[in-house]
Amino acid sequence: MTVTITGRLNDVGRGFWKLHDITDINQVRARNASGNSVLASSLLDNVSVTGSLNYANGNATVVFSARGKPGGSTLQRIELRDTPYPSSPLPAWFAINNWQQVMYYATSIGFAPGGNHTCPASCLTLDSKASNAIIAATGGPLPTQTHPSSTLSNYLEGSNANPAAAIYENRVSANNFNDKVISVAP
Repeated sequence: MTVTITGRLNDVGRGFWKLHDITDINQVRARNASGNSVLASSLLDNVSVTGSLNYANGNATVVFSARGKPGGSTLQRIELRDTPYPSSPLPAWFAINNWQQVMYYATSIGFAPGGNHTCPASCLTLDSKASNAIIAATGGPLPTQTHPSSTLSNYLEGSNANPAAAIYENRVSANNFNDKVISVAP
């Protein structure tokens, strides 16, 4: 018998997400006839977890698939559990000091989760150099800007304020520009 479970995870593309690891009992496990949690591969053959990310809305589709072992024991339940990073990808001070309110990131489509790891047409550029991902730290409000705001140009200046163009820049800080942009995946 083949078991297939398909689920949707909302908004995972807007944060840090990774696909389930079938070798980690804390992420993917099965309950045997005794009710004990065991690795799914101890009760099933051809265990796999695959996923895809919808770039338009940040949702992911996750598919668990496996086949029963001949003469295997009774399977009570399959569990795909939350898959947090083993340690936070950001230090605690990041949220405590509200840096999420003044940080912006962009990833080329080819290097986003589920991408094909190429970027001939989808790379970002930072100061005319190709980049797969950038982080921009905004400065305090300039004379023409208002904080807080829902308008991106109140935080980023120059070409940085037009993310659809995928072209970013660094300049010397002045009264009309105070962004700091770095490439994190050249």
